[in-house]
Amino acid sequence: MARPADAATESRPRLLTGPFVLTCVATFFFFLSFYLLLPTLPLYAQEYGMGESEIGLIIGAFAFSALLVRPYVGRAIDRHGRRGVLLLGTAVFLFSSLAYHFTRTVGSLLALRLLHGAGMGLFTTAASAVTTDLAPPERRGEAMGYFGMAANLAMAGGPAVGMWLIGDGAFGGLFLTAGSVAAAAVLLATAVPETFPAGAAPAVPGPLFSRAALLPSGAMLSLCITYGAVVSFLPLLGRQVGMGNPGLFFTVYAAFLVLTRPQAGLLSDRVGRAAVILPGMALVAAAMGTLAAARG
Repeated sequence: MARPADAATESRPRLLTGPFVLTCVATFFFFLSFYLLLPTLPLYAQEYGMGESEIGLIIGAFAFSALLVRPYVGRAIDRHGRRGVLLLGTAVFLFSSLAYHFTRTVGSLLALRLLHGAGMGLFTTAASAVTTDLAPPERRGEAMGYFGMAANLAMAGGPAVGMWLIGDGAFGGLFLTAGSVAAAAVLLATAVPETFPAGAAPAVPGPLFSRAALLPSGAMLSLCITYGAVVSFLPLLGRQVGMGNPGLFFTVYAAFLVLTRPQAGLLSDRVGRAAVILPGMALVAAAMGTLAAARG
């Protein structure tokens, strides 16, 4: 006779299906391509004589573009399906990763960063929707934890490897590696099934933006601004203070994300989102204060 705990476990709907795992693996390679370039592009721009304000503009253009396309991509995938947008996002990443080798002016880098950021907006919006489609409703928080962990695992190694690849000052190998990893993401994305066929949901009249989304969106924006400042200038700061490989900062950061994210997803399913989000934001604020003090 099965014990009550065993029966409860067996009755839980399955989360780790083949399509779900495939989506997470594609997400890992997609973000690995991104994180290889994360600490190295500021140094690439500096190599060609660009100042801090120009570097900040170039790095920020990526986030601006990703933010701009996401609401429209969200509506598009609800009307036309997820898979095509997923593939387009990986293809944009493949092209952009290779094209950096040929962009050496502020204008060309700015344009490419806008395109690259659009690829991020395309893929992440579609991939998170696929993840939600595949997850049982009562395990969606856990599913998003695994989805986020795939990106965090890429962060654990990507920045440090990227910095190692440019150790001799050559960026060509870096861009080729990032492009190859993005190509793997393209191939994996082709095997992800359509989870929401075109026309599966009726068009819903009304505004594109919901008032209910303003508060969580504002909270996320504040965190993204903080994160953007760190990823833009920490590599430059690391070089100034003699840090051998600034990418190791992101390795430690990712290690703690990997340890906590699945548990945070489970906890948010049980106690609510706000009870997890608010302490997390407080920890981010404390960490930024510590990082500012660490400069000296």
